[in-house]
Amino acid sequence: MGCLSFLFPPKLGDAELVVIQPNSSNSGLRIPIKFIPRSYKLAKQNIYAEIATPGLSGAPLQFIRGQPKLLSMVLHFDSRNAGTDVRQLTQRISDLMKVDGQAHAPPTLRFEWKGFSLKCVLESATEEIVSLFPDGRSSRAKMHVTLKEMRTLADLLEEENRE
Repeated sequence: MGCLSFLFPPKLGDAELVVIQPNSSNSGLRIPIKFIPRSYKLAKQNIYAEIATPGLSGAPLQFIRGQPKLLSMVLHFDSRNAGTDVRQLTQRISDLMKVDGQAHAPPTLRFEWKGFSLKCVLESATEEIVSLFPDGRSSRAKMHVTLKEMRTLADLLEEENRE
């Protein structure tokens, strides 16, 4: 598989992560990202409870609530042309998990790609160094990220009233 990906590199899609909250110096910051469009995953889940009823051969299910969407993908970073350490690029994404001193939470983001938009937070990020420059600095990296849909109580109530 490694040899094939070298001979036939995957086509990368261009997207952006936009910092939309809190209202700080980072608000409005747009971070370009690259990922393989055919390999991203968008998941949605509902929570059900089993209602134990004595004497029945099964348990009826009761809907409890919906879960937020999860967008999982692998971001690709390459700094070979710039000659810089690729960790300068991956750090911009990792920094999106830092807690803002005024909001007491990491920033709210918006993932944007070809008409698809998701208001979200960066739930997890795992960095993987792929190759090095001859002097030992990192030149290419992958980052496995999970973005969790962010909806406020007002958003949820408005959605319920529209249905």
